Amino acid sequence: YVGAQSRHLPVSQQLTDPNSNFRHNTSITEVRSEGASSYSSLQAQYTPRVADGMHILGSYTWAHSIDNVSGDLNGFPEKKMISLAGERGNSEFDLRQNLGLAITYETKTPVLEGVAAKLLDRWMLGTLFTARGGMPLDVTYTRPIGSQLLQTRPDRIQGVSLLLPHTHQPWGEILNYKAFAVPTSDRQGELGRNALRGHAAWQADFSIHRSFPVKNK
Repeated sequence: YVGAQSRHLPVSQQLTDPNSNFRHNTSITEVRSEGASSYSSLQAQYTPRVADGMHILGSYTWAHSIDNVSGDLNGFPEKKMISLAGERGNSEFDLRQNLGLAITYETKTPVLEGVAAKLLDRWMLGTLFTARGGMPLDVTYTRPIGSQLLQTRPDRIQGVSLLLPHTHQPWGEILNYKAFAVPTSDRQGELGRNALRGHAAWQADFSIHRSFPVKNK
């Protein structure tokens, strides 16, 4: 188990009309120590004993990262029309599941001699396979609030499918914009921050190599 917690992180935030004491359409940049994050993970590693010349390393991680702000790392203030009170949710980099497998094998040909042994012996074969779950997906829209264009989240329309078939998109589907509704008032929508999740991904790589010694006569 690996875990971490952080509290009172500095957050730079741009607010429009923060309260009634300000003139309408006023924007301010505010730095507060309201950032908080937590990380919990279960990490496992597998290194079995196998045949001579073969090595296997497998690893798996299940994790969950939660915070109330993830995009403030670049030093630019986030444009929000509300406080961070309702922003707690999945981190933008919340990767739930991650699997890795690496295998290497060195060939040995004791039954061969001469030129055949020199050509076929001591080759290194390798493969690397990685697979991970989907990353968080934050659905937002831009609307004018005062003198600013701010990103806010919509409401989720129940009973409407989130995905629609689409032959020209990865995985053959696309997000259904009709599953969301823009609030009629200047408020944050009911859809949670990073509430949706993208598609999983995997990758496999293979390699073959051999080192040839160079001797000086």
